[in-house]
Amino acid sequence: HEQLSQENSSFKAPTHPNKEYEALVVLGKNWDKRAKNPEKDPLYRSEPEFLLSRDSMLSTTAAAELYRQGRVGKIIFSTGQTLEGFPSEAEAMRDHLRHFYSNDEIPNEAIQLEDTSIDTAGNAEQTLPLIKNIDPKKIGLLTVGYHKKRAKRLFRKFGIKIPNNNALSSEKVLGMGRSDPERSILKTIKERTIEATLNTLLYFDPYGKLPRKLTSVTRK
Repeated sequence: HEQLSQENSSFKAPTHPNKEYEALVVLGKNWDKRAKNPEKDPLYRSEPEFLLSRDSMLSTTAAAELYRQGRVGKIIFSTGQTLEGFPSEAEAMRDHLRHFYSNDEIPNEAIQLEDTSIDTAGNAEQTLPLIKNIDPKKIGLLTVGYHKKRAKRLFRKFGIKIPNNNALSSEKVLGMGRSDPERSILKTIKERTIEATLNTLLYFDPYGKLPRKLTSVTRK
């Protein structure tokens, strides 16, 4: 775990010219509090009862499937420690992938961690040094559908000019359609409302500085 994290500082752009995406940036989406159920949640960690969010699990699985299809050269999991006492979300996503996919299917060298960011603007800012030498047409951005629009806007603002078609919805990759059928209607409405508000704020705060300040306070 430590070795993969330390590689960030000296990371060199992967060279996979025959892949659709030389690098696929996969964004974390928080933690979920769940009832303890080791059979249903094999990666249950510790008290309090938090698990990597279902949204992050979906994105992790979608990334793994894209890699197995031969479309991806390198997976970059992005998001740092957002819950005290727990690992970074990037590390948790890597662990979730490794729980279901062997090293033969997805080797360790195909996985990179960006584990310092705590919000979407930070995802873009901290990922940029890792992929700046890659043709934007060969970079994929993967997150859950309701988050995709704002993520794409922020990545472009920070200089990562990802084409529209390269911004991918985890649900669509997994054949679920526009949204996760297991996400409740109330949660869907809540998440879409939050994202619509944050998207509107980008017209006045294009680098997402205000949400970053709020996030840094609420996640201390």
